Amino acid sequence: MGGIIRSVGSTSEVYWAEILPDKTLGAWNQTTALPVKLFGHKAAIFASRIYVAGGNYGHTLYTNEGLPAPENSSAVYASDINPDGSLGQWQSISELPEPVSFHALAATSKNIYVFGGHNTNGVLNAVYFAPVLNDGSLGSWQALDALPKNLLALAAVSSEKYIYALGGGDAYIDGPQSNIYYMQIQNSIKAFVKIVPSVINKKSHGRWIMAIVGIPEADARDIVYGSVRISAVNGKPISPIYADSSWRNKFHEGDYDGEYEDGESERFGALLGHKYAMFKFSRQKVAEVVEEGQVTLKIEGNLKDGKTFAGENTNWVLSKSKFFSKFLEARAGKRKTHFKAEADIPAGAFPGNPELVMTIEEEDNNTLSNKEKEARDESKGKKNLVEVSKPVKFGPHGIGFEKPVTIALPYDSAKLPEGVKAKNLKICHWNAQSAEWEELDSRVSEEENLVRADITHFSVYQVMAGGVENSGPAPDPDFKLNEVYAYPNPAKAGEKPKIHIEASSGEKVLIKIYTVSGRLVKEAAVTGAPSLIEDGNGSENAYEYEVIEELASGVYYYLIEVSKGAQKLKASGKLALLR
Repeated sequence: MGGIIRSVGSTSEVYWAEILPDKTLGAWNQTTALPVKLFGHKAAIFASRIYVAGGNYGHTLYTNEGLPAPENSSAVYASDINPDGSLGQWQSISELPEPVSFHALAATSKNIYVFGGHNTNGVLNAVYFAPVLNDGSLGSWQALDALPKNLLALAAVSSEKYIYALGGGDAYIDGPQSNIYYMQIQNSIKAFVKIVPSVINKKSHGRWIMAIVGIPEADARDIVYGSVRISAVNGKPISPIYADSSWRNKFHEGDYDGEYEDGESERFGALLGHKYAMFKFSRQKVAEVVEEGQVTLKIEGNLKDGKTFAGENTNWVLSKSKFFSKFLEARAGKRKTHFKAEADIPAGAFPGNPELVMTIEEEDNNTLSNKEKEARDESKGKKNLVEVSKPVKFGPHGIGFEKPVTIALPYDSAKLPEGVKAKNLKICHWNAQSAEWEELDSRVSEEENLVRADITHFSVYQVMAGGVENSGPAPDPDFKLNEVYAYPNPAKAGEKPKIHIEASSGEKVLIKIYTVSGRLVKEAAVTGAPSLIEDGNGSENAYEYEVIEELASGVYYYLIEVSKGAQKLKASGKLALLR
């Protein structure tokens, strides 16, 4: 179904083949085409229907500027499978919560699930599900717990007990991953959780907050009321806060409107197809264990058949002021983690997933390649930087903002180098394309043990101490790097571009070529001193490297490093290939 045909572009064509008794396939036949040309979409079969969700209705994988194709779709289509294997007419049904492509899709005996993917904001970690209704249509999509990391082009499959998410990449058609994640859909079931009101004023005298709980793979009416409890805040276990026993839970199906004690009205629109239960928790007890800002609460409980369920809300805020709630509607506010890192989002800055605002996690050093570790250490050494915090990843990786977002990172005072004061600490951004740590204008709060900086996109950030002198031989003042360029640029069919590097002297040149998403596609070295090369404006000492690899059409970045002893000079540029 659909896809991209080389040298032609995207297509809407659909073919089918009979599975023969010996498990081989019969001849391929053409059947009812998709309503639009699509690639990067995903399909699943439920009973005798095919469901196609999301995808991209553009023509190519990349724009002329080398950027990911932006025409992502939120449409969902369904078609009956006829007895002879052909398809009936396609119908538009319940749309996804957001446009997405290169996601994963899986079907259980009750629901269809969507995992991760890519949209114009970057790579996602969202997990959504929708129930299949009696007429074959879908109920509304609801958010479930996020994937552990942002992934696209992954696969998903379900069994009777589990759903698996396999592989994928962490950048657009790039950054391959080998992880396999799973969630249980029988013994320990995922639940979706909404907390109302969405914002509570810490100064308010209201008695309750309410939790709306739905269980995709079970019936909410089977929840054992006395077992329902809040068990963790922002990922950190707490002494359980149990649902109030004096108020028995209620059950609803479809839309819900309710008036709450603080006067706020909260609408749960488009919950069609879901049965969900309502529980009350003491507002005072919850306020005692959570801090100001955006909060993730984990709710657990038991079912009558002995199974358990657990789920987390995704967008609930404890605030000092009612005023804050107005900004939350535009997905603004402060997100705090249990390890003290923060992100403060101004109104109108972040156009991301409405359910799963962001991810903030301490980076696991074991997930980095040796080359990545070496590059980071080399950049720190060259700039005399010493790390005084763990690196922190903000996701979705690479997403940009309309307005700067303020992040705060904690630092370890014990790691301060001798002679360096905390007030001089900086947050540094790891620029993977240039393989450099970049210092940001930073503000230090020694009382909070935090360093703050304003950022324009999500990436990897770390607190560093600068000005730590390294002993070594005096640099050669005559060692200089002049013009660096690629030619012909763009290089058309059959042409092999060269990278021209003018250097006064040198001992070795390292050349790295990256895709626009940051994936390294070529690394080479040229040793020895530069040669005397005629470039049309006279002779210059220069190196030249010919790109002979068969790279696909697109835009590439190259990074050049010329070394002489301990000295290193770098330059970068852009190269376009038109095959």
